[in-house]
Amino acid sequence: MKASQEGDQSANYGEKNTSTTLFLYYVHSSQNQDDTWILDTRCSNHLIGKEDLFCSIDDSYKSQIILGDEKAIQVEGMGSMEVSINEGNKKVNYVYFIPKLKHNLLSVGKIMEKNYKLVFEDRKYMIYDKN
Repeated sequence: MKASQEGDQSANYGEKNTSTTLFLYYVHSSQNQDDTWILDTRCSNHLIGKEDLFCSIDDSYKSQIILGDEKAIQVEGMGSMEVSINEGNKKVNYVYFIPKLKHNLLSVGKIMEKNYKLVFEDRKYMIYDKN
């Protein structure tokens, strides 16, 4: 993921807060869907539709998952991606690659497993690293 600014769309990583470090902040209202990230409460894993967002990928990993519309879709790899923050990079592991996916999905469950703090406010969400 990379920070971008396009019209009313913006993504910022690593902003400072008085109590914690911001891991991810995203607001989207543009027509460009390539870098859209959706925070998904039902998603069991992080899912990416663009292979170039991975810093490493094992394309021998194959699986099938069932999407919200109850249709099966093929996983074509699993890997890691990096998010730039002020202190360097934050690695996100065990991300599934699904080439047909139109939007990238962040799993709330996986974020909570890693002990991050989620804040929903003013039609946007922020993910903080509590450490």
